Amino acid sequence: MNGGWTLIMKMDGTQETFGYDSVHWSSNSTLNTDSLDLSTTESKLASYFSLPLQQLRLGMTVGKTTRWLDISLGTTIPSLYSQIADGDFRSTNVGRDAWKTLLVDSSLQLLCNKEGFNSKAVDKCVRIGIINNESDDCNSPDSFLGFGTKFPADMQFSVGNYALGGFAADNGARSIKAFGYIFGR
Repeated sequence: MNGGWTLIMKMDGTQETFGYDSVHWSSNSTLNTDSLDLSTTESKLASYFSLPLQQLRLGMTVGKTTRWLDISLGTTIPSLYSQIADGDFRSTNVGRDAWKTLLVDSSLQLLCNKEGFNSKAVDKCVRIGIINNESDDCNSPDSFLGFGTKFPADMQFSVGNYALGGFAADNGARSIKAFGYIFGR
């Protein structure tokens, strides 16, 4: 698909504005609609519920480094809202290594690899991203990388990478909060 990218959302991973349980994921509301640039002002635009999509471009910024991941959806979907608002899991086939390219020095366990929209495993959840475990099952995951997160532990943030130490994450324990961008076309 050719054509430019349309901004959908911007999220500050240090804030809970877009945490997994935020009403922003399941509503047609907007936020800071005048923030259309790559600034660090959080926003949710009408494109979240009105833009048909074939691809997503996800970005994460830590410090002065921004890294991007393009995801082909394989078909045209009505909107990002249509994939997320109902809470149903929808898989993607990006792969664990591709998700890790969003952040320098990210860390994930090697197994489970539950990726996509509304990835849930027990009480760990990611609206867009991947959840991992040290076992083949997803019954006790201890790492994630993504957007709109929920991970009951001593930390809470909405965008980035978390890996609990001592559970076979490939680069050890991590708690990386990022600023996130979601574009579509």
